[in-house]
Amino acid sequence: MHWSDPLTPPLPQQKFVDALQDSLQALTSTLDLHAALDRILGNLGGVVVYDAADVMLLDETTDTVRIVQSTRSPQGGVYPQLTGQSFEMQEFHYLRLMQQTLQPVLIADTATDAHWVHHRGASWIRAFLAAPIVSRDRVLGFLMLDSAHPDSFTMEQAQLLSSFCAPVAIALENAQSDTKTHRDLAARDDAQDELTRRLREMELLNRTIVHAATLDLDQALTHICRDLAIHFAAPQSGLALLDEAGEHLTLIADYTPSSSISVVGAVIPIQNNPTTEYVLTQRRPLVIADVEHDARMAPVRELMRSRHVVSLLLLPLFVRDEIVGTIGLDWFEPHVCAESEVELAQSVARAAGQALDNARLYRAMQQELAERQRAERRERQQRAFV
Repeated sequence: MHWSDPLTPPLPQQKFVDALQDSLQALTSTLDLHAALDRILGNLGGVVVYDAADVMLLDETTDTVRIVQSTRSPQGGVYPQLTGQSFEMQEFHYLRLMQQTLQPVLIADTATDAHWVHHRGASWIRAFLAAPIVSRDRVLGFLMLDSAHPDSFTMEQAQLLSSFCAPVAIALENAQSDTKTHRDLAARDDAQDELTRRLREMELLNRTIVHAATLDLDQALTHICRDLAIHFAAPQSGLALLDEAGEHLTLIADYTPSSSISVVGAVIPIQNNPTTEYVLTQRRPLVIADVEHDARMAPVRELMRSRHVVSLLLLPLFVRDEIVGTIGLDWFEPHVCAESEVELAQSVARAAGQALDNARLYRAMQQELAERQRAERRERQQRAFV
């Protein structure tokens, strides 16, 4: 990373954005999994101080995990015989917990934690921070940080760690896709079509994650709507957030054809709106192939006609595990969404949720910085009187 002024380091949030964007660039600069992971872990070390970092891959078929990448600081311990070996998931309470909850885990002091597993060669570890590597609601593995000192990590760093799991997931999927392509070389034409589709999907996810890492929330969400619509050849898309009472959705970003008028700011009631109620209560996407004749569309049918919507896809929008709104895709011609399309769109929706979470984290950091500066000014004033 390069700073514009070597005497003035960037703000913590900008440093995080730079590290995350450089990690994403690593995915396009090399096809070597270990080189990409090494660069990602190096960037992570510039944001969260650790003594050791590991990427652990999960094999769901055998319910085992294997360390595929490790990096150590000079002060860190070593795993002389662990890298590359497999372990039973049932041995590790916290790995199973992350697999079930999709949430990071923080152990302030391993010496006093009842569930910590003490492995030979790892007795130096006193603090532990880990997050699941998730793609399309499936856990691929775990990103883990170790420290030789207790109380070395915070929950804020847990959220930063979760952000770095996205490029790690893409690196793992790229490697898996590359391996599969070599296995299917005999069916070259089919493999090429599949690879092209996967590359387009990864390109979409890469762009979405880059948008989510920016500090301009409005611009990030608008670009996400645009990229989502263009990828799925949908003329319109929009993102709406729930109000605090959970009674209405307000459209805060959209993408429309040049001939259409943006409806940002429109308020959508939830009550007596079966499609929205379904997505919010069931926490899953909804596909409507025939808007005109689907009974669930009755409350908003006139609105759909005015916007020329024939088919639609409505997705829940999550921030961490809380549903905060929806993302919709509209087609002017009949369109039946394949399951893979729905899964990809939901992954993009999760990245949009990460953009909202990043914005909330940035605002909190700015508020904390402002409060700290005010406290320092008061202290200087008090000293001046003395």
